[in-house]
Amino acid sequence: MPERTILEPTFAAGRKMRSSKVVYPLEYSRQLQDFDNWDHMVSVRMFGRLTVYDFPTSPKAVLDLGCGTGLWCIEAAKQWPCSTFAGVDIKKIQPDLSRTGHTDLASRIKWVHANFLNALPFGSKAFDFVRIRYIGLAVPEDKWQDLLEEVHRVLKPGGLLEITEDDLTFPCGPAPYSGLTGDSALLSTTSSSDSMPGSSQTSLTTLVSALPRDHLLIPSSGISDLETLGSPHSPAQYEHKSARDHRRICESWKDMLNHHFIAPPVSILPFYLNSIFASVAPQPALQLNLPPNSSLSGNPQPLGSSDSLTGFQILNSDDKSTKSRGSHSISYPLPESVARLQLARQVQTIIACKNTIWERYEALYGKSSTVSDVTISKKERNIKSNTARDEFEFHWDNWVNDMLDRIDTRHIVMTAFSLPPPPGNYTPDYKVWRKRCGEIENIDPEHPDGNASRYIRTFLSWKASDPV
Repeated sequence: MPERTILEPTFAAGRKMRSSKVVYPLEYSRQLQDFDNWDHMVSVRMFGRLTVYDFPTSPKAVLDLGCGTGLWCIEAAKQWPCSTFAGVDIKKIQPDLSRTGHTDLASRIKWVHANFLNALPFGSKAFDFVRIRYIGLAVPEDKWQDLLEEVHRVLKPGGLLEITEDDLTFPCGPAPYSGLTGDSALLSTTSSSDSMPGSSQTSLTTLVSALPRDHLLIPSSGISDLETLGSPHSPAQYEHKSARDHRRICESWKDMLNHHFIAPPVSILPFYLNSIFASVAPQPALQLNLPPNSSLSGNPQPLGSSDSLTGFQILNSDDKSTKSRGSHSISYPLPESVARLQLARQVQTIIACKNTIWERYEALYGKSSTVSDVTISKKERNIKSNTARDEFEFHWDNWVNDMLDRIDTRHIVMTAFSLPPPPGNYTPDYKVWRKRCGEIENIDPEHPDGNASRYIRTFLSWKASDPV
């Protein structure tokens, strides 16, 4: 057995690069750590191994860039007993293996806390394999080339980079059709219950009764994560828009990405990889469809036919624009609950960016007339008019409740463990939200706005071997 040596960081080893500060818009939470660990377990189940690439022999020196909690490094070290590992992350959230009694793992795994947007603290040609997974929110578009050139530098000749990223999708589906649209379409607020003869005013009762149930104004609750409900945001009047019209939150998400110069990684990685590495093999894309809303009975609707139970598709076409048309699609043999929990992971990622999204919402809509024109009862709040933040929370809560209803973790757990409904009359807020929406039309999978909740692709890239 070869001598086991740890790859110690050498902070003077990297090439000279312009120093970059972290621009991560995401506040990394315990919930996201749990979802990252869960995502690792799902990936192993899908591919039957630790990596997308099937190594004929285990790589000797491995770098996990953006290692998070370090779970992958630990599991890989168990399966590859002759390999050494370096896990790089700016967050100190990895376990102290020297205190766990795993002396073998501690001797072969090194946690390095550094900003990978700067020069990597390792010598050239140090690693046989570099793994990168879901760091897209932390890498501005103009930093991908520097980062990948550093990865190329630290790889040995013939070494492999396996990078998996998603396209930073904002799951919301197409906005429901409404006869009244636009920011100026506010509900009438006449004090009479019926229109006066000859009057041009329309009573609130008459207007609302003529609308589809989905377009009623639905007070909701703020949440701090996928399980905890917080204080209510229930203004008496808002714009006449559907409770499932999430365009303002979606546009704020997109503006946040633009503001931080973050481009969807799946779209731009082929250019950078092909310009740096000798050989690049894009793997089939994986699309995860947005689950439908639950039925009024409270149980989720199925994601598809009996031949496509999971909502997953393998897309062999390189043209992303054809993905919704299902070109060469194959279903993965995974339970329906996995598709819903994948949506939960994406929603949790966006929730972790809430404060940054709010900053962009305020910049986009903070001076909108719909803020100053909308009033709420003094009984509900001790102010005369609501703020942009109140409006943001109202739209945010509608989006979160919509997503929670599609995920319906309560139903997943009850089904998985054959549990009866909980005693008492407790109803989660997202169930109340769903009931008030009434009938909801199914999303057309061919709709131009799409119905994807995640879009993932892996790229395998090899450094050229030294000439013989």
